[in-house]
Formats: sequence, C-alpha cells, structure tokens
Amino acid sequence: MTAGSGPRTPADLVFLRPVSAPEPPEAPEARERQEWPMPKRPGWARWHYLVMAVFGPMMLALVMIGANTVAHHFAGRAPAPAVTAMAKPAPTVPGHDLAGYQAAITGTEEHAFVSALGQLRADDRAYNFAAAVTDAPKLIVTASAWLAVLSHTNPPPAYRPAKLTYMSAATWARRAARTTLDALQTSNFALLTKGQRLARKAARVLSRAPALAPRGS
Repeated sequence: MTAGSGPRTPADLVFLRPVSAPEPPEAPEARERQEWPMPKRPGWARWHYLVMAVFGPMMLALVMIGANTVAHHFAGRAPAPAVTAMAKPAPTVPGHDLAGYQAAITGTEEHAFVSALGQLRADDRAYNFAAAVTDAPKLIVTASAWLAVLSHTNPPPAYRPAKLTYMSAATWARRAARTTLDALQTSNFALLTKGQRLARKAARVLSRAPALAPRGS
C-alpha cells in the first residue's frame, strides 16, 4: 500500500459502478410520427344517410340493369320474344251425303258395270272368244266409270265398308277384263284362265257388298 492509502469507502468506489449504455438518438421519422398524429376520419352526418336512403335504391337498380345488358351483349343472346297463343280454328267436318251414295250404287253406271261383268263371264264359260274381244274393253270402260262415281261419294261411316267393297269389286273386274284382253291378243291360254279367275273373284266381292250396309238401307 502506498502512503495515504487505506481502506476505501463506498463513496470512493463510485467509479466502479456499472454504467448503462447511452440510448441511441431517435430517428427523425419517429419524432415526426410522434409530433404529427394521424387525423381521425369524421363520421357520417345525418344528411349523408338521408341521401343514401333516397338515391341508394335507384342507383342499385341502374347498376343491375346495366349488368344485365352487358351480359346479354357479350353472350350474344337477345331476349326471347313473347309468344302469343293463338287459338286454332276448329276443323270443319263436311256433311255426309247418303242420298248421293245410294244413287251411285243403283244408278246407270252401276247397271252398266254389272251387265258388262256378267257378259264377260258368260263369254268365258262358253269360250266365246270372238264376243270376249268386244266385251272385255266394254267392262274396262264401265268399271272405270263406276269407280269415278263411287270415289266422289261421301256416305255416313256405317256405309263406308260397303262402299269400299263395291270399289274393290270394280277394281278386280277391270283387272280381269284387261288380263282377258291381253290373253286374246297374244293367244295365251294361261293368261286367259287367269282373267276368268279374276272375273269370278270380282263377282264374289260384288255380292258381299250389300250385306255390309246397315239394315233397312
């Protein structure tokens, strides 16, 4: 120990106390943030709510209409036109003509057809080929004439089966006459036999027609 040294008092050991580090200086930006605080946004006044209550729905409707128009424009689809239902007129049903039909099945055309068919069948049974050459064309003409008359008649529904049967008989008879005429012109016996068979079929169909008509007609 040196002279004048002795035990040291706490006051003498002040320099031995820990010294805290100096705080760094504040940045300028921090000082500005502290000095200039952010202003608060003012709330809505009463007139703001009044304007939104009055004009808000109108603006919303305009926005929706505009969006719908733009969507249709880009989609390339035009609004579908309104369809107006129109009532269709009821179909008219023509009246039936029973008198005209009965006149057709008992008139001159029917008598001429029945006579020509009977004559050709008589020629076939007698093998009278000379007469058949004349009677076959006559049956073709009378069958065609009667078919034309029958096709223009309009009997009630109950008489239509008989009408169709009469027309079928005339059709078979005309086919028989044409077949017989072709057989006589070509001297084809097999074809002549076929014509006779067709003539008999026409006569059978003709005999069934009256039974298909209503009773009392």
